[in-house]
Amino acid sequence: MSQKRVIIFTAKLEMGGAERVASVFANYWAAQQWDVMLLTQAGIATDFYELHPEVERKTLNLLDESASLRASLTQNYQRIRKLRMIFKSYRPDAVVSLLPQSNILAIISSFGFSHKVIVSERSNPAQDPLDNIWQQARKRVYRFADTVVLQSSGVLSWATDFIPNNKIKIIPNPVISDFKLDKQHDYQLPSGQKVIAMGRLSREKNYDQLILAFALIADQVPTAHLVILGEGVERENLEKIIKANGLDQRVHLPGKINHPHALVAKADIIALSSEYEGFPNALLEGMALGLPAISYDCPHGPADLIEEGKSGYLIPVGHIEKMSGAMYKLLTNQSLLTKMALTASQVKQRYATPAIMQQWEALM
Repeated sequence: MSQKRVIIFTAKLEMGGAERVASVFANYWAAQQWDVMLLTQAGIATDFYELHPEVERKTLNLLDESASLRASLTQNYQRIRKLRMIFKSYRPDAVVSLLPQSNILAIISSFGFSHKVIVSERSNPAQDPLDNIWQQARKRVYRFADTVVLQSSGVLSWATDFIPNNKIKIIPNPVISDFKLDKQHDYQLPSGQKVIAMGRLSREKNYDQLILAFALIADQVPTAHLVILGEGVERENLEKIIKANGLDQRVHLPGKINHPHALVAKADIIALSSEYEGFPNALLEGMALGLPAISYDCPHGPADLIEEGKSGYLIPVGHIEKMSGAMYKLLTNQSLLTKMALTASQVKQRYATPAIMQQWEALM
């Protein structure tokens, strides 16, 4: 495809699934010698992901919480005004937006321009509703986008209620090609077998249940450890659960770690305990690094990635004992773990970045 000018627009570039995808898009297209701007509502202070040197990084600096409806309307007017000024000066061929509020702002700000507007839902909208004003705005303006990208067919029934079918496209996330496995970290993994998980320490990730599942087998597999990479509001609660179960030396919460894949690659199992997902990047990346997966069969994504009994195990959401049993089965059977690891790594081909990016480029 010929070179393009593209603006990738999202709320911020801190640690998170949508933010990681935004950086992958920007870096990939910049490497193809496209003109790429990565634009966020927030400033750069919270940026977590590294960008290709040719990516133009720009911000609106307008992501503050509004104290009132009037303040919210004023701030959104300012966002739209700034966006239109940027669109007018940059003259992109396409605006690719991620996350609902950014999507709505991108669509409204694009009225009167000729560029393509491609918006993407990165979570599970049925499980992660917006407040009422944004909810209503989404239902009214998404139809004006050129394409609405979903990550899983499981979200189709939600989308077809208010978006024309011919505007909906399902494209899963790409697996990154450069894992930076030579990256050195201050944090050192514990010795022994390791179950690892990655993501924000937030309620919907159910890390409390993952810890309790590990607790059930901790005495039976005394060399095993559980490591959860990420930070968030649930830290204090999780630390209390760890202490109450006497797992201070067995369950580890090292916080946010940039380029975590060098650590993930040294683990034995990738685990996911979420109540819901848009598409589980952490699970995809762990499997691509050759880790068999144990995951709740939540909506949506794990069932698309895991071949039951071949590359991992799908566990009904909330079944802590079954999660624990799957951990025990893999941690105590090295030949099974090795066999599943080989199968798990095949997601690298199915979700290779060039193949996924071609689908996005076709929309432009």
